[in-house]
Parts: sequence; C-alpha cells; structure tokens
Amino acid sequence: MTQASDTHFTEEELTAHAMGEPSASIAAHLVGCVTCAKLVEQIGRLKTDIAELPDEDVPASVRRRILSSARFRGHASRRKPGHPFLDWVRSPAVLIVGAMLLLFLLYFAYVSLG
Repeated sequence: MTQASDTHFTEEELTAHAMGEPSASIAAHLVGCVTCAKLVEQIGRLKTDIAELPDEDVPASVRRRILSSARFRGHASRRKPGHPFLDWVRSPAVLIVGAMLLLFLLYFAYVSLG
C-alpha cells in the first residue's frame, strides 16, 4: 500500500476497494479523507450505473467481424519484430510508390527504345 500519513491512496487502490476488494486501511483512511471518500463514492455510483445498463444483443454479423478482426490483430502481434528498414519497405504506401515508379520506368524505356 502506498498510504502515508500525509498522502492519499492511489486511484487503483481506491478503485479496487470500491469494486469489492475491501481494505481495512483504506476504510480507515476514508473516514478522515473527503477527497478519497468522494472518489470511492463516484466509483461506486459508476459501478451501479453500469450494472443497471440493459444488455444489448449484438447482431451475429457484427460479432463475427469483431472476432475476425481480433484474430487478425492477435496474429500480427505475435509476429517477431523485424528490421526497422524492412518493416518500412514492406509498408503498403512504399510498395505502391515502388510499383508506380517501376511502371514509369518501364514506360519510359518502352518509349525511348521504341
């Protein structure tokens, strides 16, 4: 715990207390600290408000798109980091510019030789 006599608990500690991980030292601190008590009260109200929100049904097509995106992003994040230069060269913008440059050079060679 990061509590000292002249400081407050961290937001993480107060949030854990408000979300159901009670701490005797935090409870004792809240008795004399209006700032922390207000924060714990706000967190408690937020928890209650969120719990009272109605459950929304997510359409199956949206669920599939989200899961597909999550799988794709997860796969990319497991990739071993490469050389920064190679990562830059493989970027879509650089590949497009390179392809356009190659087409321009081929066209220029065709016109000048033909």
